Amino acid sequence: MKNKITMSKQRIIKFLTPEQIELLLDGADDKRDDAVLQILVTTGLRVHELAGLPRDHFKEEAHPEGQTCEFPIIGKGGRQRVVFFSPAVLGAIFEYLRGRSDGDPRLFPCTIRTIQNIVSRCGKNVGLDEVWPHMIRHSFASGLLRNGASLNSVKEFLGHSNIATTSIYLHTSNKELKDIHEKMFK
Repeated sequence: MKNKITMSKQRIIKFLTPEQIELLLDGADDKRDDAVLQILVTTGLRVHELAGLPRDHFKEEAHPEGQTCEFPIIGKGGRQRVVFFSPAVLGAIFEYLRGRSDGDPRLFPCTIRTIQNIVSRCGKNVGLDEVWPHMIRHSFASGLLRNGASLNSVKEFLGHSNIATTSIYLHTSNKELKDIHEKMFK
């Protein structure tokens, strides 16, 4: 995969291009997988945050059609942030929930490992051999920067406590600028 940036101390940030994200979304096997992928792609949630989403946040009658909804998430370090769910993602969630008859209080009654396997399998379904949830989180952050979001906004979306943590994504953005420059001036 070409989309990686080597950081100091050998830290590598891997991410998917917008085209690869679209391809990944086509790899879902069922409504659950589709909802998992759509949430990860559009929210930047950590896998444990996704696994902990409560089902009762997603009652169809409580969300007006066509409106983005926001929910508080308790993330890493116990920090709270707001996460936004678009109408399309809510539609995927509601479609998935209509097929569930169990009483489990979690939106996705499965383990973190199961979610990791869903993401990996969906990637393999469309020829992406190496995909995992945190790579999708990196792709979310890179996409925000690519589309003009400020570093501070990305920090808030991701729930980072320190802007230095978020700044690793600037290198991804700079790499894309370098690639564009090289294409133009070869």
